[in-house]
Amino acid sequence: MQSLSELTISSNLRERFTNANRVLVLTGAGVSAESGVPTFRGGGNTSVWKGMPFDVV
Repeated sequence: MQSLSELTISSNLRERFTNANRVLVLTGAGVSAESGVPTFRGGGNTSVWKGMPFDVV
């Protein structure tokens, strides 16, 4: 259950997003990895730089 302060923050954020002309969201690499987007340095065969020469990276 959310506290009153959490509900107020959620309401405030919702209002700001609704009234904004532009919204910028900065996330970490984990968001793309969880979505299935290949990571640049990730392990396994899904990393983008696998096989690239070090001086190119």
